[in-house]
Amino acid sequence: MNDENSVRDDDDGSKWDVPTLRVTPAAIMALAAAAITSIVVFLMYSSQPIGLFLALFINLGALSLYDLRSYRLPNLLNLTFFVLATITVYLQPLYPLSWHFIGALVGFLFPIALNYVYVRLRGRDGIGMGDAKLLAGAGMLLGWPELPLILSISSTLGLVVALFKMRKRHDKTQAIYIPFGPFIAFATIILWLLK
Repeated sequence: MNDENSVRDDDDGSKWDVPTLRVTPAAIMALAAAAITSIVVFLMYSSQPIGLFLALFINLGALSLYDLRSYRLPNLLNLTFFVLATITVYLQPLYPLSWHFIGALVGFLFPIALNYVYVRLRGRDGIGMGDAKLLAGAGMLLGWPELPLILSISSTLGLVVALFKMRKRHDKTQAIYIPFGPFIAFATIILWLLK
């Protein structure tokens, strides 16, 4: 294993090369800005209980940091988020409960379908199962009507980061890896706080 790449071993035993991310001052500043934005939105606009906010914020923050460092979203953290989302929906549903369960199902299946198409076109995975599980939790928390907005916000943020990374790269043909989890997490917590 060298400094630039590491072999990632997925739960299913498959292996693939991903670059090892160095946590740079810019990444730390971006995470700090996301955290400050979340806290400001909570303090100024949210009517959500502080205990739920802290639990979701810490869990999504841990998922984001883990994904930034290793390009993985661990099952245990995703499960914890899904359970927290389910508890939150039980206590304070935004929509009829069935809409939240549909959101979880669509949130899980959409990335899988998207990855299927990507694999057919490019011959390699484009999105991980951890992202699908995280989006399932986001769909549970916010309900299916919010999924397009979660995907729009997170995709736009991811595209901006991808374009920035492409500009800095000398070899424009080389694949760019972007952890998508932090963008999903940021969009989810902000949209939940604004409800």
